[in-house]
Amino acid sequence: MKNYYDILGLDTSASQEEIKNAYRKLSLKFHPDKNDNDSFYASMFKQVHEAYTTLGDLTKRAIYDENLKQQSAKRLNFSTYAPDSPKYPVPKAKRKEVDVWKPVRRWRNIKRGLLCANILMAFLLFISSDIISNNQRQGVVIARKGVNVRESPASNAQILVTIPNNKKVFIIDDQGPEDFVLGQQGHWKKIKYKSYEGWVWGELIETDEREKASP
Repeated sequence: MKNYYDILGLDTSASQEEIKNAYRKLSLKFHPDKNDNDSFYASMFKQVHEAYTTLGDLTKRAIYDENLKQQSAKRLNFSTYAPDSPKYPVPKAKRKEVDVWKPVRRWRNIKRGLLCANILMAFLLFISSDIISNNQRQGVVIARKGVNVRESPASNAQILVTIPNNKKVFIIDDQGPEDFVLGQQGHWKKIKYKSYEGWVWGELIETDEREKASP
């Protein structure tokens, strides 16, 4: 049996006006429209409404209070006559003040933790991608008329862009397929130039480790 007084943060002796004020305060706090339809707040709002529906009506409250007393009496009788209980009933401890905001604070902390974890994950991904790009070797186009960047490592593949002579590029993979081109045996190289990524004949790109400038 739910304790509606605990849900509203009130004592069983609370007046109807106190019940009404507690309901207004909590319903505004937990209303789904103010909390992006969060399922936790929606559940709390439903419980607050359920408690006020019963305690806000004098007739329903009287029936509920009687059932609550009977339930408390059953628990007291069980503890009094249990085999290991003391000879005399133990006085009921003073009602502890209920902190109705505790679950709200816990849920907020969980959401903040998830947000921080997502920000950290994005930061780590950014750093790792930057490290990977910095680890790519740099090269310089040495062909007098420039170099054609092709879609695949083949001399008849589609040309994506032509790089002028003496332009710097990033070498992504310098051990591509081996081929015989321009009278020489060698490997195709996968490079990055501006926003283009493609394949060039490796003998036309000279490795340059002295600088780390962007292409």
